[in-house]
Amino acid sequence: MLFIIQNRSFALTLPETAESDQTPVVRSLWQVIGDQQTYIDRLEEELWRMQGSPSRPQIEAQH
Repeated sequence: MLFIIQNRSFALTLPETAESDQTPVVRSLWQVIGDQQTYIDRLEEELWRMQGSPSRPQIEAQH
């Protein structure tokens, strides 16, 4: 599984992990990272809206 996180200031690509290494803890941590990025994205959108800036373009996630 390849996990990519992108926002305006950086892109983070987590290394591919073999199926045998994808423990429940690892999967849970990936979910937490994804949830945090979603929250950060929403906060950035709100800041841009409050500042009167155009919102960022919608970019499809890479799977």
